[in-house]
Amino acid sequence: KNCSTPRHTVERLLDVVRCLGIFPGEDERALTLVIEEETRKKVRDQLSALGVGEGDYLVVHPVSRWLFKSPPPQLFANVIEALVSRGEKIILTSGLFEKERAVNEKIIELLAGHEGVIDLSGKTSLKELGALIQMSRALLTVDSVPLHMASALKTPVVAMFGPSSEGNWGPWQHADARVVSKNFS
Repeated sequence: KNCSTPRHTVERLLDVVRCLGIFPGEDERALTLVIEEETRKKVRDQLSALGVGEGDYLVVHPVSRWLFKSPPPQLFANVIEALVSRGEKIILTSGLFEKERAVNEKIIELLAGHEGVIDLSGKTSLKELGALIQMSRALLTVDSVPLHMASALKTPVVAMFGPSSEGNWGPWQHADARVVSKNFS
């Protein structure tokens, strides 16, 4: 078998059960993420306090803990600026990792004077981030956990790939997902 041909990580991991004679059908390989109603209500209340309604915003998660996957802050600042100029409301997110938050701080700095961006970088749990993604119109992200959350939740997503392989790590079984990639070492 040609090992240079990318295979999605889900398929490679399922090879373990296939070796045991278990062959999951297409419907048995779907990703699932359950966001409890309590978490959805908490996030809905937070959004309401910020003047944002469910389905009224885009989530932008421009970073990964592996920072080499993240494009320069200026690229995301430009994209966010274009989206805001079209009237979009943006919720900017990151993990708790200090270096991720620092990238988002730089993006906010580059966007100085622009309305329409709510910075929730490092301010959500994973379940709360899942609720934000689930209640958004769409997610724009790099190869990161939120991409896979959007795939499980079936939230429209645009995922940017560079040094990692979308063939191995891209959206899984998600018709409303788009990948933008450029090969980098």
